Amino acid sequence: MPQFLRSFRWRDALPRMAADFAVVHLSMIASLAISVVYQLGAGRATEAEALVAGFLRYYAAFFWLLSPVFPAVFLLNGFYTRSRAYSGRRKFLTIVRGVGLAALVFFALNFLLFGQERVGRSVAVPFVLLAAGGAAGSRILKDLLARRFDLKPKTAPALASRPDTVLVVGGAGYIGSLLAERLL
Repeated sequence: MPQFLRSFRWRDALPRMAADFAVVHLSMIASLAISVVYQLGAGRATEAEALVAGFLRYYAAFFWLLSPVFPAVFLLNGFYTRSRAYSGRRKFLTIVRGVGLAALVFFALNFLLFGQERVGRSVAVPFVLLAAGGAAGSRILKDLLARRFDLKPKTAPALASRPDTVLVVGGAGYIGSLLAERLL
C-alpha cells in the first residue's frame, strides 16, 4: 500500500470528498449555463435549446456514472492526505494539476465507454476551469477561515474539567503572558 494511503483517514476525508464532488457537479451545471448564455447572446436560440436538451440527457445518464472519477483521482493525487500540508502557490498548482488529470481521465473514459455521448468544447473547457477554480477556491477559503477564527471542539477534553494549578515562570514576559492567557 502506498505511503500516502496509509495516512488516509476516511472520517476526516469524507466531508472534503463530498465537497469536491459537489464542486464538480456545480461546475458542470455552471459551464452549461455559461455556454447557453453565450449561445443566446450570439442570437442562436435553437442551438441553445438543443444544448440544454442534450445536456439534460447527458447529465442524467452519463455524468453521474463517471463523476466519482474526480474524487478517486484527487485521492491518488494526495488531495486528502499530503496536500493538506501544502500552502500558497504549491497547493494551488497541486490542485490544478489534479483537476486537469481528473478531467483527462474523465473525458477519456467518457469517450471509451459512451462513444458519441459527450459534451461539446463550449461546455468542457469552462467545466475544467470552474472545477479547478472551485477546488482551489474552497481550500483557500477554508485556510483563510481557519487562520482568522479560533476553532474549538464542541466538547471540552476530559483533562480540562480538572482544576489544576499551574506555575508559569516568567509570566510577566512576552511568551509567559501569552501562555498564561491561553491557560486561563
